[in-house]
Amino acid sequence: MAMVYERDPYDFDAQYVDPFELTLQPGDLTRLRCSYFNPHDGEVGFGESSLDEMCFMMGFTRGEHAIGGCTLGESGGDFAPTACAGIEPAESGVGAPCTADGMECADGLRCTAGLSGDGDEGICIGLGCESSDECGEGVSCCTPELGGGVINICMPEACRPTSCAPID
Repeated sequence: MAMVYERDPYDFDAQYVDPFELTLQPGDLTRLRCSYFNPHDGEVGFGESSLDEMCFMMGFTRGEHAIGGCTLGESGGDFAPTACAGIEPAESGVGAPCTADGMECADGLRCTAGLSGDGDEGICIGLGCESSDECGEGVSCCTPELGGGVINICMPEACRPTSCAPID
């Protein structure tokens, strides 16, 4: 992979959209990488608040074929939040039911609602695990196929889709 864009240093008070051209060929992968500096004594988690660390990328396409994808993929994958209905969430909160706008997930977890294109209901998952041991009992660390093998998630084993390859 080659770096195609970098914003360094980042200025919170000067946020802007920085357009640039990038042509992707079939099979090309992209990766977003962010570095964080926390000058405070306490831990700062990932989230969408200005008090959290965040790292987002937007992309727009033009032409005959659109590019799809996100953390868990797009509709057509084999993940269905309803498959997790009735399971007991892990102590960490992984597997708890959530909604797209509800903010029900514990700190450090993300809601799958809206990511799979299947509606406003989902489950809380963890991002960036390296092994199932760090996810907790009954939870697997797996790599979603639609994520291109570059992101790992903590997801309840009871409803882990087959397209999310477990990491042992």
